[in-house]
Amino acid sequence: MRPCEEIPVRNNKGFTLIEVLVALAVIAVVLGAVIQSAAIQSDNLGHLRNRSFAQWVAANRIHELRVLQQLPPVGRSRGREQMGHHTWEWTTEISQTATEGIRRIDVQVRADAADDAPLVTLTGFVGAW
Repeated sequence: MRPCEEIPVRNNKGFTLIEVLVALAVIAVVLGAVIQSAAIQSDNLGHLRNRSFAQWVAANRIHELRVLQQLPPVGRSRGREQMGHHTWEWTTEISQTATEGIRRIDVQVRADAADDAPLVTLTGFVGAW
């Protein structure tokens, strides 16, 4: 019989399977949160871009009425304007104010005519020249 041989103890410098699995689980959770955050930011960016274009369309409509150098008639009008590779639907309502010679202009801009709520509502005033 041979004497019992000692099994040499190795000094392992690697990770155990449990440590690797825990690290992968942490990475998966973090990556999931990062991807979800990026998706939300992307949606917000698109919405802000649309609101910016709608704001410009409304401001353009008010400026168009101001450069006419005449008091616009009271009433409502609708139209479309092309901006940013999109056609925007606008509604302009012109109303009398308490001050003679000044009209109030309310412009609502929608992405589509079927939209109930406007993306932007802008109010301005124009006076008689």
